[in-house]
Amino acid sequence: MLCVVVSALTTVSALAIVADGNGTDWTGIFPLAMDSKGEVSAGQDLVALYAVKDGAKQLALRIYMVLARDVAPANQLPVVNAGAD
Repeated sequence: MLCVVVSALTTVSALAIVADGNGTDWTGIFPLAMDSKGEVSAGQDLVALYAVKDGAKQLALRIYMVLARDVAPANQLPVVNAGAD
């Protein structure tokens, strides 16, 4: 399995991937693995995994996950308890 993953990596120039959260660096790079969105509960849905060799010794990973949390309850009025009278 590892041999397949390593051989499937794309090699890019050393400055092509910048760790800034901007996904435009990954344009044209195909995912190593994909899964349908929405099959598991919120916060556990791995949709795609990307990997590239960035230079001679660096490996850059991009993980696309759905991290939505469960819907929070509606706003509640604050409750104040100052103790007994």
